[in-house]
Amino acid sequence: VQALIGIGARKFIVLNVPDIGRTPQMLEVDLQSPGTSTQATALTQYFNATVATQLAALAAPGVSITTVDVYAIFASVLARAVEFGYTDTTRACYVIDSLSFNAFCNATLIDTFFFFDKIHPSGRTHRLIGEEIVRQIGAQLR
Repeated sequence: VQALIGIGARKFIVLNVPDIGRTPQMLEVDLQSPGTSTQATALTQYFNATVATQLAALAAPGVSITTVDVYAIFASVLARAVEFGYTDTTRACYVIDSLSFNAFCNATLIDTFFFFDKIHPSGRTHRLIGEEIVRQIGAQLR
């Protein structure tokens, strides 16, 4: 961001990181090594706080830096999963290594899974998060 300010950019929208401790990957590792998902959550929070501090230090006249709290949006959607029609918020629908659906998921059920694979939210989850981002910053995009 600082380099972009240096070449004249003045308006920024920065997204923080969702809770990686809640991903199927971290939850799976947590079964073998309890506490891993909690540590991943703490690291995510630390990362987001560090980025926020660094962005605050870049405040300058004429420079607008808007941060979108994707961590909070992600948590909100997870907390209201049933309301959004999710039936699974802890497992991956798709296995990247084998390029196939898990035995408990298929193309018809994919929208009921919060996560597409062990790390990435499903397309539907991305859409819900994206809609909330646009709702929060929509006026600034015009």
